[in-house]
Amino acid sequence: MKLLRLLAVVFFFAVAANSQTRNGRLEGCPNPTTIAAALEKVQHSRWQDMNVARVQAIWPTELLGASCDRATCSSVESKGRIIGGRYECSEVFLFDVKRGDRGAAIERLNNLVIHYSTSQKSETIEAAKLMAKALGLAESDLAILGNSTQQDFHWDIANEEISRLAVEVNQKGSVWTLTLNFSHFPK
Repeated sequence: MKLLRLLAVVFFFAVAANSQTRNGRLEGCPNPTTIAAALEKVQHSRWQDMNVARVQAIWPTELLGASCDRATCSSVESKGRIIGGRYECSEVFLFDVKRGDRGAAIERLNNLVIHYSTSQKSETIEAAKLMAKALGLAESDLAILGNSTQQDFHWDIANEEISRLAVEVNQKGSVWTLTLNFSHFPK
């Protein structure tokens, strides 16, 4: 009986060790520093010019068309870590698609959603702050990020657009999941 318990404990730790990378990130989740660098590039680009091809060129993970017709996509996503049908680490980019004068479709990025998970709340909050800073969140707001489960931030960009960042941090079992929902609105 003791041998059976010992084997169960060894099995549990082996499974837990395999689901995390060496630095504590969950398997299938990209480095948050890499995601933040890509977010900064997206943030400093003119969103009016950000179509699917430009986002795919900037983004460090593969983005696949989720809602596409023959010529355009209204969304693309990565599928980094999905457990039990639940996105733990992934990115989704949503586009407005309009028809131009000659009937050509014009895509414009209007929203992005980042799901990122870790095994510890502090690592999840740290990743949230890193990504939010890359998106342009003010230092005063970064200081309070993570103080509650759900937070909503708004700020102006060059008096032309308003940015909105909704942040949610939840625990499900032993995993802490961050959801960042970022969008621009014309003023």
